[in-house]
Amino acid sequence: MMGQPGLSVSSPPAGLAFTGRGAAYMGSLILPWMLQNSTACAIAPLTSTDTPAHEATLAFTPGAEPSAGAKPSPTTFPSPSLPPPALPLDVVMAGVVGPQDRLYVSGFDSSGDDLRHFAEWDGARWIALGAGFRTAGHAMAVDAAGRLYTEALTDSSQGSSTALMRWNGDEWEDITGDFNLVVDALQPGRVSSNVPVTALAVDREGNLYAGGSFYYLGSGQATELPMGYVARWNGADWAVVGSGFDQVGILALAVDAPHALYAAGEQPLTAAGESGFLAAWHVSEWRRVDPGRPDIFLAMALDPSGGLYVAGQMQSTGGAFVDYWDGTHWTTIAGQFEGEAPAVFDLAVDAKGALCAGGSFESVDEIPASNIACWDGSTWHALGKGTNERVFGLAFGASGSLYAVGYFTEAGHLPVDHVARWDGKSWHTLSP
Repeated sequence: MMGQPGLSVSSPPAGLAFTGRGAAYMGSLILPWMLQNSTACAIAPLTSTDTPAHEATLAFTPGAEPSAGAKPSPTTFPSPSLPPPALPLDVVMAGVVGPQDRLYVSGFDSSGDDLRHFAEWDGARWIALGAGFRTAGHAMAVDAAGRLYTEALTDSSQGSSTALMRWNGDEWEDITGDFNLVVDALQPGRVSSNVPVTALAVDREGNLYAGGSFYYLGSGQATELPMGYVARWNGADWAVVGSGFDQVGILALAVDAPHALYAAGEQPLTAAGESGFLAAWHVSEWRRVDPGRPDIFLAMALDPSGGLYVAGQMQSTGGAFVDYWDGTHWTTIAGQFEGEAPAVFDLAVDAKGALCAGGSFESVDEIPASNIACWDGSTWHALGKGTNERVFGLAFGASGSLYAVGYFTEAGHLPVDHVARWDGKSWHTLSP
């Protein structure tokens, strides 16, 4: 039975977590221990070298166009150690955790080079992963072996070319292969080297999923139309999952097994006034799920029972919301976020199903909460003083601690470098 869980803090199961992002400003946090059974978005803990804040409140926790059959070829970038103590990024957009609880983050630095940079926290220092490359968004995922996946943009004879990249612990490898050709086949006659990727996920069997949308010129159409897709990589070959989603933009994925997969995004406004889109994979086909509201879904997170949390933007007011799908019915968890341009950018669920939301807001359902809040099954709670700026990604660690990344430089009035940990009572910074 699927149910709406209550708030709790516990050690995670061996399971999967993923929330994809379509908007360029969003991020996600994923854990290897979440690649076995569960479905919560999470990230493992770091070592005790992080520095505590004195605050206690809620106890909560890249280039040519690939040809068919092309083999992945390694692309190597140097990985110099970065001088402590500060993370050398002006904003962190996404983060995941690999083996030995190593934290990986991505974002932009102060050089203005327009490259997305990656760094690893090994428990004592920040280490650069290559020299950065161009990307279209901030999708990231990690498998149970700690291999990090992301997307990149390279220059080709046809302009920008999409590449799928994997960090193997020493270097970046191009695993694109025939990805673009496989996805292009959803629209007969289309040949392109650029299939945008806006969401990535790994299931508990180690399959990598990529979701997004490409554009095509429809018959008699003056403007291009989107074709949404989901493709799966089994470590050797790419294949599309079912048929494409015509005139749908896929923005997020959630998966815990090959046959438990959700894709969400945006469609043209229907006669009924709906623009949100949600579909579930059932054995061999996609089935549309009535979103229960006309709004766009931007983030998703599965709970241990298989229930689905979604967050998005209201079409009527531009406000944010969080809903819960138990497989049969929808329940509104939060319908009123206050603040300047309120938005929810990420969701995280712990091992027992407790939910946290991160974004840009000042309160949730009239409960004061600065950019991050947690749901205990009946009400929302602030995490101390929260953060002073937007939270782009968050997740639970193995110990039950909650990690957040974003644009913020303070967490609970503690100076931080865009990454912070909430241990249930206090905020901590991650620095040597």
